[in-house]
Amino acid sequence: MKVNGFQPNFIGPTNKAESILEKLASGKKVNNAADDAAGLAIINRLSADLDEHLKGTQNAYDGVSLTQTADAAYSDIGDSLQQVRELTIQAGNGTLTSGDRQAIQGQIDELTSHIGSVIDESNFAGVELMKSGGNIGIYTGNGGNIDVATKDAQTDMNGLGLNTIDVTSSGAAATSLANVDALSQYVGENRAELGASQNRLEASIRNNNNQSVNLAEARSRREDADFAALSSQRASADILQQAQVSIQGQANINRQQALSLLG
Repeated sequence: MKVNGFQPNFIGPTNKAESILEKLASGKKVNNAADDAAGLAIINRLSADLDEHLKGTQNAYDGVSLTQTADAAYSDIGDSLQQVRELTIQAGNGTLTSGDRQAIQGQIDELTSHIGSVIDESNFAGVELMKSGGNIGIYTGNGGNIDVATKDAQTDMNGLGLNTIDVTSSGAAATSLANVDALSQYVGENRAELGASQNRLEASIRNNNNQSVNLAEARSRREDADFAALSSQRASADILQQAQVSIQGQANINRQQALSLLG
């Protein structure tokens, strides 16, 4: 009903005030499609990209831990081989008796047995690291994938003479020394390969972190509420709403006066 040519309308200011309060409460200037349909679609896409980078970073960190676990195992094997080498050189001494060489052989057998145990027990979260040749794929996000190579270390090392090290004679010790050197080289090559994989994973982590920061900033610019601006808008909306309430009250008074005159 119009009174004195005025038709009160509280829907606009009320909805605006409610929208402002929702944004202030949530801290977001886009809470639903009605606020900004295109903006919401962009925010969702940015959020999806950010989530993928964050998950990719976590995967890469897991990959780094995996390479470090494998490298630690190879380091242990390398230390054992170094001891085997020293014992093999010692066994080449012509002043040793047969009994001396048998004692040294016993120490070497213990060390090679330990190497076998390291190979058997090396795993990361249940994933075998040294029992089969292949690759463990680490998905680092946005289509990136880094392979960490695994080896059938027991087979490879036995092929290089790990299970045939013999120092019971000076001639056998000389042959075994060459085998130990080949085994040490094998371990060194695998550690170098693991180190290269770790470097690639760490580079991926740095890149993902940079991308994540940029994506988070881009999303924040579109999504986060400007509390200063919204507080100002809320004050303006409150004043407008109060003014309309006052006008409505005055209109009701005028209407009552008009009816009294007609009566």
